[in-house]
Amino acid sequence: MEVAVLGKAHWGVSLDDYRLSRNPDDLDFYTEFDLDDLDRPGASRAEELATLAARARSTGLLHALAIVRGIDDGRTVLVLQFPAGESTRNLFIDAKFVNEALESSFEEFEYLDSYDGIWSARQGRIEALIEYGRGGELAHYRAGPQEPRSLEARAESGAVVRVGKPSAEAIAMLDTRIVDSFRKLTLSIEGLSLGTCVEAEATLDTVGNSFLLQVEAVIGDLPHLVTRYRRDPWTSSDWKGGLERSDETELVYPSPPLRIKPAKMYLYARRISRDLPVVRFLAFYQVIEYFFPVYARMHIVEQLQVMLQSPKFDPHSAPDIEKLVDTIPSGGRRGLGNEFDQLRATLNRCVDIVKLRTLLDNGRQDHSIFAGLTSQSQPLGCRPLPIDHKCRQGKVASTLLPGTSCRCDDALLKALAQRIYALRNRIVHAKEESECGEEEPVFAFMPQADYLDADIELLSYIARNVLTAPNSADILTAK
Repeated sequence: MEVAVLGKAHWGVSLDDYRLSRNPDDLDFYTEFDLDDLDRPGASRAEELATLAARARSTGLLHALAIVRGIDDGRTVLVLQFPAGESTRNLFIDAKFVNEALESSFEEFEYLDSYDGIWSARQGRIEALIEYGRGGELAHYRAGPQEPRSLEARAESGAVVRVGKPSAEAIAMLDTRIVDSFRKLTLSIEGLSLGTCVEAEATLDTVGNSFLLQVEAVIGDLPHLVTRYRRDPWTSSDWKGGLERSDETELVYPSPPLRIKPAKMYLYARRISRDLPVVRFLAFYQVIEYFFPVYARMHIVEQLQVMLQSPKFDPHSAPDIEKLVDTIPSGGRRGLGNEFDQLRATLNRCVDIVKLRTLLDNGRQDHSIFAGLTSQSQPLGCRPLPIDHKCRQGKVASTLLPGTSCRCDDALLKALAQRIYALRNRIVHAKEESECGEEEPVFAFMPQADYLDADIELLSYIARNVLTAPNSADILTAK
């Protein structure tokens, strides 16, 4: 049978599934083929690949055949598609890895959804990759690279939890490549009764993480489970620089220089890994929060000035004096009002609403990471930011906040403050009895955190604007 070419439209895998570490465009992707097509002229280990393909086809796992173009023109790659919770995950196997797959019982396993791991209902086993923070992996190889130290414990039920070298299935299905002469290690739990991927991940979350905490006390480092990369790998945090970069920007000697503490906070936030979205969000928020007293105080002073300078204000009128007193907030730190009001006052003073609207509008069109801020689809349940003008410029200008020119500007700044503050609360108040109303908390280890990318980039942009605003740099006003 002729091989039927189905083209790039059928390419639907993430880069971490692409075992050959190549550009997907280097592959010709086929979903209809005969096993005879594996015996191509010059094909390496064609017989082994055919045996593997037959095993995979008998269990419905054989998904496609791929042919590598370019430098390795003609290399044959089998694509196996496994269940992974409610989704699927592809495994690429070429001649280099075919023996690893043949030596395993891959047919009996599925992938986990949230972790880089596998599970089997038939074998009652879960196995997932682990990583270390300070090189504690070497503590497992005290007996030499061939026999890494195995740390394990057994329950009365017969279940066994273990940290050690990977199984044949993990070697075949996971990225357990050898690093510094040592193969990556896994956490495995055996002797279980498993029915679904959800049950497997729940066991890994509870039993697995509890055991890793014990391992920390033994080796002096905390191994952690490797989570699946949920974010779009093509969406880099570096894209924003292209929007803000300008050859016309004039460099000047800093006078006055930036405040030391918030500047260091900002530099620290910029260095945090993208794998820690919750930490990044809070770090940028802390930069903005540092200036809350400055702008909350300025806002109160301006309100008092407007009232005192009004011809209608009567210093001898008790009602007018009461209005004056009511203008001064009674709550919050230092009597400057609640945190949301201070955040809004800071944004009103430091964010150029025209530039922000342009940034969001351009981002909506050119960068998928910002499209999430304005689209109706909101994975975190937030309201989209209203960036479209729906009123005439200058309407009722006397009632608008500083820096705004119309009701739409005012609405955008208010929505921005509400979004930032709501997400902050959902992170900070992430506990069993949440104080965030009906919105679910955002935990660092849950999928929701992976959807913070756009808000983090926006918060980074705002933090930089607040940090470099003239009043923010003034040592006399920033106490």
